[in-house]
Amino acid sequence: MKVFEKGTDRTANLHLYNSEMAEPLDEFGEFINSEDKAFECFVPVEDGQQIKVAGRFSGTVSFD
Repeated sequence: MKVFEKGTDRTANLHLYNSEMAEPLDEFGEFINSEDKAFECFVPVEDGQQIKVAGRFSGTVSFD
């Protein structure tokens, strides 16, 4: 999942992997949650499957 926030220098890139494979898992149905504005998508996994997460953030962060 790649996210670019309009009007800022912030970007984020996140991938989920099956721990046994080099390619990222497929993502479906990306949308923005209306309650907390989080970016969400569906990633199908099987029971017992081990998942690893890789991500990168770039930009200015402000903690108010």
